[in-house]
Amino acid sequence: MYYNLIPLMSKAPSYLPAAQTYFNQVVTNGGSLTDNEKTYINTFITALGTDFAELDRFWILGLGNSIAARTSLANPTSTMITAVNSPTFTANQGYNGNGTNSYLNTNYNPSTQGVKFTQNSASMGIYCLTNSAVAAIEMGHYQTQFTQMRTRQPSNVAFNHINDGVGTGAQYPVTDSLSFYTVVRPSNTLNVAWKAGVQKASAGVTSVALNNNNMYILARNASGTADTFSPRKLSISFIGSNVINQLNLYNAVQALGTSIGWAI
Repeated sequence: MYYNLIPLMSKAPSYLPAAQTYFNQVVTNGGSLTDNEKTYINTFITALGTDFAELDRFWILGLGNSIAARTSLANPTSTMITAVNSPTFTANQGYNGNGTNSYLNTNYNPSTQGVKFTQNSASMGIYCLTNSAVAAIEMGHYQTQFTQMRTRQPSNVAFNHINDGVGTGAQYPVTDSLSFYTVVRPSNTLNVAWKAGVQKASAGVTSVALNNNNMYILARNASGTADTFSPRKLSISFIGSNVINQLNLYNAVQALGTSIGWAI
């Protein structure tokens, strides 16, 4: 009697097409991901459901590899983030600036590359790991309008603007600068600010045409010049439409951050 002594081969894990496309692009860009990270990311995309298709860009800055962190999970073949003046990358935490000249250039210009992010349907957000009260901008740009996020000013107020013709935006009091901040433009006359999956403020601000320059992270792109640099550490940054369910997004981000180790 003969027995088959060839060991059974373990089956390779099966990932969602969107996840696999991102994994492949990370390798093409020269980066890497662990098997655990791949599982976490696949679970994250599953949790987002139809909201994933409403993203133009989604950067998981808090991964173990800096190239993977600068490759967008949404539309991964788009140009990678460029790190300018050496912002600090901490594996499994994210990027932070020095508050003086370092930042991340997303290489995303909504005027020419915006698909889901439009003048009257837009959203953006960041996940902050640093608690401080400083006059800094965590993400944004300016040219003819204000699109920028300030998590906690020295006055202990968060300011959020998205396609705003004036600099008031949606603002609300805060006691810390931690967790997930988002701002949404659901119409031509309104923007809405959220923190940790809870709506915090809204403002009746009329939208104006999209800025024709790249968005920056850890600073603002002011008509081609970086300013208002942030020293804070960020683990997530995204750009998308107003359709995204903000509570669902927050819950999915929290689960991802809990798995990696940076959730607050």
